[in-house]
Amino acid sequence: MNITLKKVSYNERLSEETNAFAAIVCIDGVPAFEASNDGHGGCDRHHPLKGQSYEAIHEQIARVEAYAKTLPPTIHGDAGHEITLEQNVESLVSGAFIAWLKQRDVARLLNKMRGSVVMIEDGKILNTKGTVPAGMMPAQIERTKARYPQAVILNLLPREQAEAELLKALA
Repeated sequence: MNITLKKVSYNERLSEETNAFAAIVCIDGVPAFEASNDGHGGCDRHHPLKGQSYEAIHEQIARVEAYAKTLPPTIHGDAGHEITLEQNVESLVSGAFIAWLKQRDVARLLNKMRGSVVMIEDGKILNTKGTVPAGMMPAQIERTKARYPQAVILNLLPREQAEAELLKALA
């Protein structure tokens, strides 16, 4: 079972203890129900899609809960201060939301490469300030390579490889 999100609405400013969002939860690519959270630390809320009954989303949620029970528990925290949590609908939706956030950030950084040099150095994602005109980009890349010799310059990589490097750095 693959849990993904579509039509995500996220407000970072309203996110206090949890992420403030609303999204359509898809099971294996098929819209199943809507999930939302107001960002104040409470649980996610589940709503039917337009034209869908509450009984239908209860069936979908039961399917996801049954699937979640087949998954290993997740371990959170630092060594010596770990907590083990069983998987459930909320943890799977949360995982899908985190994956959506990473993809959004990767897309923004890949887009930023059109006008600035984007690099990874010591696991940190960095980029040059301002917008570099297209004709000056090769010179800017050379200056950046000289200043950050250990950095991986993403502008020089194929798009798929740059995306993989960004996802690894965001992990």
